[in-house]
Amino acid sequence: YPQSRAIWREEIKPRLAGLPGVTLHETDRRVSFHGLGSLELRSAESIDNIRGRSLDGVVIDEAAYLDLEYALAAVVLPALLDKGGWCLVVSTPSAGWDGNAARMTPSYFNRLCEEVTADARGDSWSHWHHPTEANPKLTPTDIAALRAEYPPGSATAQQELDADLTASGASFYPELADVADTLFVPREHLPTYLPDWWQYWSGYDWGYAHPAVWVPCADAGTALYILDA
Repeated sequence: YPQSRAIWREEIKPRLAGLPGVTLHETDRRVSFHGLGSLELRSAESIDNIRGRSLDGVVIDEAAYLDLEYALAAVVLPALLDKGGWCLVVSTPSAGWDGNAARMTPSYFNRLCEEVTADARGDSWSHWHHPTEANPKLTPTDIAALRAEYPPGSATAQQELDADLTASGASFYPELADVADTLFVPREHLPTYLPDWWQYWSGYDWGYAHPAVWVPCADAGTALYILDA
């Protein structure tokens, strides 16, 4: 809801307020074009409010960060059926969880894009893909400065700047290679052999919004060791 309020305030209202033949309905976040139709803004949280509607077209923004599978199948596509309406699905990719109940990854947006690029959705679907450098409103200097904020191989940069569907957002992050030497005990600092009577176990944290980490450990009875990470 706060994001949709910002879109209304920064994008829609400044462009349309005061134009002849246009009426803005602030409470409903709806713009009426006299004799032509209307433009309505809805948040992902209120997606069910458009159930039962007959719509000419829908734009779903930041589609990888909401339960897109539910939104399309249960709400949007049925609302477009009566008028044979169009749908534009826009987002940077996300290899992580999009909020779906089954906690499937990557996001449905990523999976949908993969189906479209593989021609598994038929001729009624098309796709466009552009990295940040293709945006004529941004300067190369600013883009280069932003890229410099990310370490080499950053999954976040792959998604946010390159719109890369193959970014490893829900698996081991390459950034871990830069800090591995601070996380594990070198083999030469452990006993010559690892005794059978030590207790061994490992823990695994599967990262969605943060790196995934696997940590094998050992209990020597008098000390606990992190063997690797």
